[in-house]
Amino acid sequence: MNKVDLFLRYAEGCRCYLEDKGMISEQDKKSLDSGNPSYEVLRRVFYVAVPGLEKLAKKMGRNVFDHDVLKHYYAFDHNERKFREGNLICLALPARILETNGKNSYFIELEPVRGKFQIFSDLNLEQKDWVMFHRINLVEKIPEKFAEQVAEFLQKLGLDKSYKFPKVAIKYLKRLQTGAGVCTRVNP
Repeated sequence: MNKVDLFLRYAEGCRCYLEDKGMISEQDKKSLDSGNPSYEVLRRVFYVAVPGLEKLAKKMGRNVFDHDVLKHYYAFDHNERKFREGNLICLALPARILETNGKNSYFIELEPVRGKFQIFSDLNLEQKDWVMFHRINLVEKIPEKFAEQVAEFLQKLGLDKSYKFPKVAIKYLKRLQTGAGVCTRVNP
């Protein structure tokens, strides 16, 4: 997986939302579908994330799509911004695999908020693995220590088990993934 691929995994749920709202041109969709979109397309489509990543990458002295930059951005910078905006369904949350239900089907529990549900992913995961969950996608496997750091950060922002991940958000995001909406490329 190249660095842009990991970014696109983090951004896939946002892409689905933007497509559903008619905010991505056909030309940009084709570029994204090619698997090799230009930087200009990524910056135009993901007009919040890419500038945020640029700022963090400069501060860290790394490439915009460096793995550590992406992980830090979504876990901390992005989460703080989305929390302050009140856009809680866009948080990148750590999740633990509670059980595997056959090929690519997992039952997960979100942290530090309340939320347990079944999800499909192309990641090869086992029970007790930790992953980053962003807009109904399991983005990548993460170390438990990192999951704990993210959960602690989110708790300091004010999130805990009293906040239940909204069922309406899950329903909407799943609709986008299953073909009932416009976005069907998400993890199988």
